[in-house]
Amino acid sequence: MAKRSTIELKKYVTMLADAGVMRKPRWLAAIEKFPPPGDQASGPGSLGKKPRDIKYPEDELVANYYRSNPAASLEPVDLGSFDPPPARAFAYRQLELMKAEGLSRREALAKAKKEMLSGEGQGERLIEKIQEEEGRHLDDAVARYKATYLGEDSGRAPS
Repeated sequence: MAKRSTIELKKYVTMLADAGVMRKPRWLAAIEKFPPPGDQASGPGSLGKKPRDIKYPEDELVANYYRSNPAASLEPVDLGSFDPPPARAFAYRQLELMKAEGLSRREALAKAKKEMLSGEGQGERLIEKIQEEEGRHLDDAVARYKATYLGEDSGRAPS
């Protein structure tokens, strides 16, 4: 049997029970007495209605990015990363320029494109990330050294 809504299931089971193919199940009386408010697949009270699309402000900017850079849609997306894909990062930057600096859509696009091509700002962020990661490794190493050789317990378990 294909996937059916609760209402279709009730009709189907009633038809089978009336034809004598099966006994009337106990739950059928409850469904007849208290029918569900709507199709469970679509939500209560929305029988046959399609849910509204969820739209974010940057969605149109991402679509424009893919239209102007079709090859970008072929880039793999790292699902294990918290960093947005390049198209969405570009759209975030464009939206940020539009809001913070009051630039028009075209001006923000040109400035974001210029930043992306020149690598402006990316070097500093990359260096900060690397330094942060190195700091964590250094802190862990110092804590392990103290725990192992000096007998101090910093509250961390040695790994």
